[in-house]
Amino acid sequence: MAKLNWEFHATLYATAERPRLLGMIKTLHVNCDRYVRVQLAQMDYQERSQKEHYQLLDACQKQDTKAAVRLLKRHIDTAGEQLIAYLQQIAQKR
Repeated sequence: MAKLNWEFHATLYATAERPRLLGMIKTLHVNCDRYVRVQLAQMDYQERSQKEHYQLLDACQKQDTKAAVRLLKRHIDTAGEQLIAYLQQIAQKR
């Protein structure tokens, strides 16, 4: 799943034709992979993520850049916020 997630996002980012930036984003992705796995396995996030991916793909197919950027930002921000909340909850239990 992680590989497919990266391929989806990399395909979107590659169109910017910024290979150095794409390399930096890939490094971040690799470093965050363990957290993505936690989200998918422990937080029941896969269905929501897939829905957001389809919305993002639809905006890209319609060439609606503003909507695509808004959706991508929300997708990343929401995933991060939910992961932080989950990890804080786990830490409090210890």
